[in-house]
Amino acid sequence: MALPLPVGGATFAVAPFGRRVAALCLDAAILAVVLWALAVVVRGALGLPAFTVAPWIDPAVVEIDRQQVTVEDQRMFDNSGHRRVEFHVETRRYEDGTVRVYSVGAGVNTYDDGRVEPVRSELLIARNFRGLAQLVAAQIVLFALPFAYYAAFEASRRQATPGKILLGLKVVDLDGNRLSVLRAIGRQFLKICEIVSTGFGYVLGCLNGSGQAFHDILAGTRVVPAQSK
Repeated sequence: MALPLPVGGATFAVAPFGRRVAALCLDAAILAVVLWALAVVVRGALGLPAFTVAPWIDPAVVEIDRQQVTVEDQRMFDNSGHRRVEFHVETRRYEDGTVRVYSVGAGVNTYDDGRVEPVRSELLIARNFRGLAQLVAAQIVLFALPFAYYAAFEASRRQATPGKILLGLKVVDLDGNRLSVLRAIGRQFLKICEIVSTGFGYVLGCLNGSGQAFHDILAGTRVVPAQSK
């Protein structure tokens, strides 16, 4: 049962932590679908194949040029066998017009006890301008979309993202008022920092009695049941 707790100039019920986590997962799923749909639209506008719709999935390679560089043929560092690796520069052209250059090493380890183990390493060393522009654009979208999503919904009349609405939650300041867009953006920035670090600050919401995660404390916000006034 959610107990009322005085905070700031108002009294609120503490939102169940499990519902907050479930809302976070729902919103993450919605954002993933939005990204997928955005990638479909962009690739369709550019006339690219539909099966490579996700920005994190590479299109098919249409041409590979290899240039031999050197061969390493020597005893292994721990003296347990012999290693032979061929290193070369590999230029890969993709169906979307991007080009990447890799330093590739491929070969085998032959151990003194008769075992044979394949080895391979790849290091990306260059991109053409189109590939670099696509990478930067994808990174900007992946970074900016969560801020726009949370700021637009949490600063709206409903004061909640779709995930929170479905689970009967909303976000308020310490006086129970709707968040400003800037506060909603700041709250999201603090939340991301919290989650990608230890994540403990988010769990704090179920330990401190107030229901406030660390980003809520810093931003001066609370997540409460939607029926709270």
